Amino acid sequence: MQLLGVDHTNFHRNRLTHSLEVAQIAESIATNLGLENPVVSETCSLCHDMGNPPFGHAGEKILNELAEDIGGYEGNAQTFRILHRLEKKHYAFAGLNLTVRTLLGVTKYFYRKGENPDKPNKFLYNDDYHFLYREIKDKQIDIKKSIDAQIMDLADEIAYAAHDLEDAISFGFITLSEMMYEFDIDEEFKSIRDVFKNEIATPARIVALKGRENNRLNTSEEYSFILRKELTSNIVHILMNDIGLVDKDGSKQLGYKNKNFIKLAEGLKKLVFKALLRKKDIQLYEKQGERIIRGLFEVYSDSKFNKDLLLLPPELRAITKNVSDDYSIIKRVIIDYIAGMMDSFAMQEYKRYFGSSSLDMIYDRNLWSNQF
Repeated sequence: MQLLGVDHTNFHRNRLTHSLEVAQIAESIATNLGLENPVVSETCSLCHDMGNPPFGHAGEKILNELAEDIGGYEGNAQTFRILHRLEKKHYAFAGLNLTVRTLLGVTKYFYRKGENPDKPNKFLYNDDYHFLYREIKDKQIDIKKSIDAQIMDLADEIAYAAHDLEDAISFGFITLSEMMYEFDIDEEFKSIRDVFKNEIATPARIVALKGRENNRLNTSEEYSFILRKELTSNIVHILMNDIGLVDKDGSKQLGYKNKNFIKLAEGLKKLVFKALLRKKDIQLYEKQGERIIRGLFEVYSDSKFNKDLLLLPPELRAITKNVSDDYSIIKRVIIDYIAGMMDSFAMQEYKRYFGSSSLDMIYDRNLWSNQF
């Protein structure tokens, strides 16, 4: 989730550390399943968040709104676009020239926009969808999500459930007692309270207490640190080792064999997400991100101020060569540039164009004024 702002001085996870954790879990799952070349699953997991824009889900929502007339914006679709078209490493071809298996492995949603029955806003861009369809149609491959993509998805879910929980507890966003209470009052997840307590929380406490009894932990901070590490290790171990083939939607797919573990993963994600979103600082950070993305889009879209797209990197300008009158291509390239920024760089660029103190004020009535 990585909802913590860049101004936090303590260690917290970001897209890079999260991707490394997902890749490690994915490689273990693939190895446990006896999958040939588990490095492909690991590679897909390392790549899985490349298309995530600055400011996370809030940034993705704004970019999708800005790109509505050119096919929208979606993080997974952007990952495919980066790997297949944007990340140029050789003069002879665009993208990284990856195998079809790898490209299928990073494709969570093999649908065109609006065609996904469960998640209509999750899709591939049209040109990438048609490319991938052409690649597999004559190879007797009839799938919506490959086994590598399923492994990547499960590894991502486990990393969120475990490691975001560790960060949330570390920063005081939620406590174990609050989690147990939330499980008690939420009818959907009430049944997994004892699973979490008996399989994860209590064993973690026992290990941490043993450290104290053996005089290896001298402070409450050390105890809390060990407790958090044991919690995450237990979550990863339990969920990862329960993965196998299960019946889902009329076919055999990878999933948790223990139905309680399905709810456990969902419940942990839901509780952590709820704990993070109720924090005012995170809400304000996302609002600030919206201002930044809209502002940068306005700057780069101004044909007088950004004449010949000189404010964009040369490799992106090259895509628009000989199509200077094609608004959709130019707009897509501008979206590509903003989407590829880290939060800190986006802030830096915004201040470059709007002034060093331009982010001191968060509320803007032109963006959000809608009185109760």
